[in-house]
Amino acid sequence: MGPVYFELVDLLLQRGHSLQDPKQVAPYLIEARDTVELFKAAELRDYFRDDCVDTALSKVTKLDVVAKTTVIIYPILLSDRTELLVGLPTGLKQVSVQ
Repeated sequence: MGPVYFELVDLLLQRGHSLQDPKQVAPYLIEARDTVELFKAAELRDYFRDDCVDTALSKVTKLDVVAKTTVIIYPILLSDRTELLVGLPTGLKQVSVQ
């Protein structure tokens, strides 16, 4: 199922990259990041063959609320490039690296 998650992530990132207005871009970047997190949770659930992952995930702090002065770099590795989602106090930015 991993390729399906990352195809969706790729489409969301491409759509976000094609838009100019930061207010329109942010929801696509957030959904892409959340989709990667869903994939990671599914991998853990499959590995442990237990729903204990869901209990642990409910206690995880969201990346957006760590601290207002913290910069968070979230790498997404795709087959043809690496996308960096950079969480700044002013919002989420997308940086593409070939």
